[in-house]
Amino acid sequence: MCPGRGRHGRASFLARPIEPAIASRYVEEVWPCAPGPADRSLRIVYTPMHGVGRLLAERVLRSAGFADIHVVAEQAEPDGRFPTVAFPNPEEPGALDLAKALAERVGRTSSWPTTPTPTASPSACRAAASG
Repeated sequence: MCPGRGRHGRASFLARPIEPAIASRYVEEVWPCAPGPADRSLRIVYTPMHGVGRLLAERVLRSAGFADIHVVAEQAEPDGRFPTVAFPNPEEPGALDLAKALAERVGRTSSWPTTPTPTASPSACRAAASG
C-alpha cells in the first residue's frame, strides 16, 4: 500500500475537520479584520467552489450578524474534482456562473466566493439602481 492511499489504491481521506477550539480562535482572529458598521440585512450568496471553507465562512458571517445567507448547493461540499468549474478560481471566466444565477434568483446584494483552500475571498456587490 502506498502512503496516503487506501486499500484499493484510492487516495485516503487524511484531512479531518478542524478542531472546535481552532475554529473558534479563527473566528476571534477574523474580527479585527472586519470592516466598520455594515448593513446586516444584506442578502449574501456564498460559494466555497467545492472547497473546504463553507463551515467557517458561514460561522463567521452568522457571528457577524448576517442571517440571509444563500450557499450555492452545487458547490457546497468539498470535491477535489471540481465538477462544476473548469478551474476552481473565482477570477476564472465562468467560475462564478452558478453563484451569479443563484444571486439573480434570490435578489442578492452581495456575493462572496472563496477559493477551495480558502486562501482568498473576493466579493461582488450589486450596485443600487440610481434614480
